[in-house]
Amino acid sequence: MISRGIPLSALCLLLFSYAITGQTLTNLKASFDGEKMVVTYDLNYSDPNQKFKVNFYSSHDNYGRALSLISGDAGESVSPGQGNRVVWDVKNTLPADFEADIRIKIKASRAGGAAKLATKPLEKTSYKAGQSVTLQWAGGTPGGKVNIGLYKGDERQMQVADGVSNSGEFIWIVPKKGVKGKGYTLRVSSAGNDADLSNTQGFAVKPKVSLYLIIIPVAALAVGGAAIALSGGGDPPPPPGDEELPGPVKPN
Repeated sequence: MISRGIPLSALCLLLFSYAITGQTLTNLKASFDGEKMVVTYDLNYSDPNQKFKVNFYSSHDNYGRALSLISGDAGESVSPGQGNRVVWDVKNTLPADFEADIRIKIKASRAGGAAKLATKPLEKTSYKAGQSVTLQWAGGTPGGKVNIGLYKGDERQMQVADGVSNSGEFIWIVPKKGVKGKGYTLRVSSAGNDADLSNTQGFAVKPKVSLYLIIIPVAALAVGGAAIALSGGGDPPPPPGDEELPGPVKPN
């Protein structure tokens, strides 16, 4: 909290306080000409492209609402930088006979908050039990946590993961039991904010084909062939072209 002595009719004590979320407000200065107050400040943040919502409040109404008769670097889209400047029309905000201490509060927060979660399309429309599914998404609170669930329609089938880092990617292994059929989706949601969620497109889960099922038809074919070879009784007929020629004819 920083204090500045500013004359208003007689004398006002102007106090600055500020709420910050990863950024810092520094170098706060104020001047008053009897009608308007000019406030300058530095808004320091690592990303120069990030916009901030900056509002000013006054103790004259117990900080009930943001000051409206104010112009300059205040409002919904303020850029970080040095020497940000606002002008408050004090004369048309306060009564002419106002004589009291005033405290000014500055609140700054990232404009728009965190981006909404949005899942990216899955690589496939069907997966087999035991196969890996790569889930990717964007948005949410940077550095926050997300929950991931498996759904069929609006009904949750199982919780895939709780409180994982919002890294934008998670690899899920399809269970070998209990998950089969069509109409599944993966849902990612912000931990602590169930309203911020996103679903993948639908996909199907097929059972993994057993090696036993692949071998059996081959074995059955071999047995069937043997059965056919033995069904005629006696020796099988010789193949074409190998017939035995008759012996020489003897004279009487």
